[in-house]
Amino acid sequence: MMKAKIMGSVLFPKLEARYNELNSTYTKQQNMKVKPDSSQNKNRNLTFVDENDLTISQMVEVEKESTSKDNLRQSAKQIASMKTFDNNDLDQQDEVASKLAKLSETSEIAINKFIEDPKLMKTLESCLFCQGNGMRDLPILKETDNFYITLPPKPEITSNGTLIVPKKHIKNSLYLDSNEYEELKDIMESLSIFYFKSHKQNVIFYEESLYETNHANIKCVPIPASFEPKTVGSYFREGIMEQVIDNEHHHQALIKTSDKGYRQSLAKEAPFFHVWLDVDGGLGHIVEDVVSWPKHDSFSRRIIGGFLDADQFKIMSRPKFSVEKRSVIQSFVEKLKDM
Repeated sequence: MMKAKIMGSVLFPKLEARYNELNSTYTKQQNMKVKPDSSQNKNRNLTFVDENDLTISQMVEVEKESTSKDNLRQSAKQIASMKTFDNNDLDQQDEVASKLAKLSETSEIAINKFIEDPKLMKTLESCLFCQGNGMRDLPILKETDNFYITLPPKPEITSNGTLIVPKKHIKNSLYLDSNEYEELKDIMESLSIFYFKSHKQNVIFYEESLYETNHANIKCVPIPASFEPKTVGSYFREGIMEQVIDNEHHHQALIKTSDKGYRQSLAKEAPFFHVWLDVDGGLGHIVEDVVSWPKHDSFSRRIIGGFLDADQFKIMSRPKFSVEKRSVIQSFVEKLKDM
C-alpha cells in the first residue's frame, strides 16, 4: 500500500479504505470474542464477552468457532491484491489465495501466519519433507496412515539409520493428536524390534524443534546393543548440562519426560530437544537461545559420535540428503515390509 501511495497510484484510496476497514474489523474481533453458553445444543445462543473473562477451554472453543475458511480465503485475496497493486490481475490473486488455503489445510499453520510472514509460504512450498509439493520427494521405505519412514541425510554416524516423518507439516511431534501419537509409538516400537532382530542393535530416537517452519522428524540411530538406555541417557544428560553451563538458562535444564509422559512434560510452542530412552519418554531440554544451540544436528551427532568413538569427519560434517541407489532403497523396503 505504501508503494501505491508513493507512486501516486489511482488505486491507493481504495486500498487505503479497504485496509482501514480490515484493520478496524480485526481490532474489534481482538477486543470482543464469542463465548458459547452452557447449552449443549448445536444451535446454542452466543453472547459477546471481554476476552479477559474467558477460561482457557473457552478460548480454545472460541478460536475453533471463529475460524472460517471462506473468510480466510477472502482475506488472502485482499492481501494478494494489496501486494500486487493490480486489481485486474484476478488470476494472480486466486493463485495466491489458493496456495495459502492449500498450505493451511496441509499444515498446522494458520493462514494469518502466512500473511504476517510471506517467507513462510515459500518455505513450506520448498519443504523437503512435504511430499508432492514439487520438490524432489524423499524415498519412502514404509508408510502408515499419518507417517512415512525415509532415509536420513549423509554422512550418518552409524549405518542404516532412518527418519520418521509426519505426512502433514507440523512443527514437532507434540502437535500430533492422541491417535497420531499412538501411531508414532507403534512405529518406534516396531523399528526397535526390527533393528534388534535384524542387526542386534538398540536404537536412539530424538527430535529437535527449533524453528517456526520446522517439519517434524524423529531421527532413529542404531547403536550397539551393549549401550543400554540408562547409559545413553547419562551421555545426553552430560551434553545438555555442558550446553547449559555455556549459556544462561532460566528453565529447568533437564526435563525427565518419562515421569509424566512426553506430551505432558514439554510445551509444543517452545524450542526444544528431546531424546527417547523408551517409547514413553526420556530427557527433554528447552532451548532458550536458539542462536547458540549447535546447528545442523551437531549436538546429537557429537554426543552419539563421542561415546561410539566415531570418525571425527563424520561427526563434524554437515549432513545432507543425497540421491540413494535404487538397490539400497529397495533393500530397506523389503526389510521393513513385515515390520
